[in-house]
Amino acid sequence: MLSSLVIAACGGSDSGTSDTDQKAEESDPRAGYFHEAESAKLNPQLAKFNAAWTKYVQTGNQCNKEAQRLFAGGASQRVSAQCHLQEAAAIIKGTTAVRSAVSGLDGDYREACDEQVKDFALALDKLKAAWQRVYDDWTTYASGKPAPAGLQQHANTAGVQSGQFVDQEIPALTKGCYIASDVAQGEG
Repeated sequence: MLSSLVIAACGGSDSGTSDTDQKAEESDPRAGYFHEAESAKLNPQLAKFNAAWTKYVQTGNQCNKEAQRLFAGGASQRVSAQCHLQEAAAIIKGTTAVRSAVSGLDGDYREACDEQVKDFALALDKLKAAWQRVYDDWTTYASGKPAPAGLQQHANTAGVQSGQFVDQEIPALTKGCYIASDVAQGEG
């Protein structure tokens, strides 16, 4: 789970640079790093993703048990698959929101930050695709067809990718695009 999001609520000016103000840029310790505007774009969306992911982690077994109970009690596949569909849809929605925020980043960042933003965006695209596959599998099952053979493997893969995104991609973006004092402030 997420211990802290990208998240530094940093000060400073916006990340746009001006040719006429080169000296001010050189004195700005955040030059080439994320500023408050980037935090304002990313953090609310990361919080939404985190809420969906945390709920999935905390209630995934309950969802499985409820689906099994409903189906064993005579509920249709459509009814018994609802919590799985809702979980996958919430994570897809959260991932889409973060990806949209990342697409809106347009500052003049240092190379390491630019690379990290690209890696982060790619990880989001892969994560969304993995959860879309899970959602599609559950949709197939909910329509009354047999569960796709790869459903459990797809769900496991999406779960692993989500954990890696939280444990690796978010911290890497934070390290690459925030100055140390902003990271410390965000963790404090």
